[in-house]
Amino acid sequence: MNEEFVIKKGVLVEYNGTDEVVTVPEGVRVIGESVFQPNFEIDGEEERLKKVIIPETVWAIDKHAFFLCYGLKEVELPSSLEVIGEGAFDSCDLKQINLPNGLISIEERAFGGNASLKQVIIPPSVKRLDPRAFGCLIEHILVPEHLREPIEKKKEWDEYNASKENTKREHEWYDNIEWYDAKQKVETLPETKPNYENGFWIEDDRLIEHGGYTDEAIVVPEGVRVIGKRAFRGDIFYDNMDMSSWEWLKEVKLPAGVEVIETEAFYRCYALEKIELPEGLKIIDREAFYYCESLDEIVIPLSMRVFGKRAFKTSWVNRVIIPEYLEDTAIYYSCFGSRAGEVITYSETPQFSIEEDGTLVGYDGPGGEVIIPDGVVRVEKEFLLSRRPAVRRLVLPDTVTSIGKRSFSSLALKELTIPSSVSEIGEEAFGKCEKLKALHISEGVIHIEAGAFKECSALEEVTIPASVTTLGDEIFAGCVSLKHIRIPSHLKKQVKELENMFSGCSALMPNCIEWYGKDIYTKVVNKVRGWLK
Repeated sequence: MNEEFVIKKGVLVEYNGTDEVVTVPEGVRVIGESVFQPNFEIDGEEERLKKVIIPETVWAIDKHAFFLCYGLKEVELPSSLEVIGEGAFDSCDLKQINLPNGLISIEERAFGGNASLKQVIIPPSVKRLDPRAFGCLIEHILVPEHLREPIEKKKEWDEYNASKENTKREHEWYDNIEWYDAKQKVETLPETKPNYENGFWIEDDRLIEHGGYTDEAIVVPEGVRVIGKRAFRGDIFYDNMDMSSWEWLKEVKLPAGVEVIETEAFYRCYALEKIELPEGLKIIDREAFYYCESLDEIVIPLSMRVFGKRAFKTSWVNRVIIPEYLEDTAIYYSCFGSRAGEVITYSETPQFSIEEDGTLVGYDGPGGEVIIPDGVVRVEKEFLLSRRPAVRRLVLPDTVTSIGKRSFSSLALKELTIPSSVSEIGEEAFGKCEKLKALHISEGVIHIEAGAFKECSALEEVTIPASVTTLGDEIFAGCVSLKHIRIPSHLKKQVKELENMFSGCSALMPNCIEWYGKDIYTKVVNKVRGWLK
């Protein structure tokens, strides 16, 4: 690699060259904070850089990346670019800029201070355009209609401040806007509020508002793409409907299709403790989780691109889990302010820690599908998967013989097959896998420890294989959807002695337990009784 460029985990963190025309290397995904900002101790340094060519691998230009590059007149932006950060090209000398259709966000003063920049077209893909993104000298700017609201509000606010001071509002770039219909639906709220269906007001793929029901846990319906502005805000009231969600809302489950969480969506939800951000989420807008003081942990998915200012400010998040490439960027800093506790990174590619005896002791990687490698014999207790981003599919090889205590607890699995090589399923090994609906335990399993599938609330039916000889208590406790279970007859005595095996299984009636196979225990007892007679 060229020594002029210092690259860490896909982030360009330093440039040591002196060229007037710079081509950023292929493979760079983020141009880091202040990378090209000139050193004013070197005479003429601020005028040196004239042109930058950015490769198709880059998706973000971080805060102040080219700030004060007075001589920068031309930049070639790739079609892969999604985020232009705060002040990225502030105080340059760009004469024109071709923004790619695919760009999502243009942050504050991204192109401020470019006196030669006269005309700009904002592509229809942009979802967030900061009202202070450009300088006042732009003569003509085309902006898609769906971005009108925040810009008009900024204009009104500037006029209000000017009237307070009894002065005339200064000319701004937004005075030269020409709005255009981007041939896409403009998301606007209807004038009257419709009836709530299942507690949600949804227009097309946008959740506009939750209906004020006092459930502690809420599951947002499938098909929602946008969590709307103030959808769950905890300090607003409509008519006689109490919307004070801060008093009760503790957990929110978002569907996989959500891409945007808009401004103040969960503002002042004081009691909110847990929210799972799905892979595919790209934007968390400003103050989205402002004053969510009970949040313990936030996992940032790989897909995240735009972190709005103060999104989690005043939320005492004890643990923030981020993709490792964000560690050397400023992209997410303003999102948390100084309130983030422990910051943990995870790798984009799966990395397994396996000891010589075949014991799997650690994992670092994204969510989605996790395939445990062949050769793993034992999964260590409290395996780290339970702390990682949502794992929706897990594949166990047929070399695994033992699954340790709480190895795979609290994952987002929907289905699971335990191979025939496994002889022991540890205590709470799959506890709180709340989306697990389809479970197949293969013949060969011998021991199932206490709470192995505890609180798998979506599980509806299961068969315990005939190979099982011992059962722990509370194996299916809290499985509220369990309606049918098949159990080998030889385990009937054990099951009767376990008081809490089905505790909280409200859907499981006595006639829904099916016994199959020969009851060896009863057969032997009857035989002994026959001998005694």
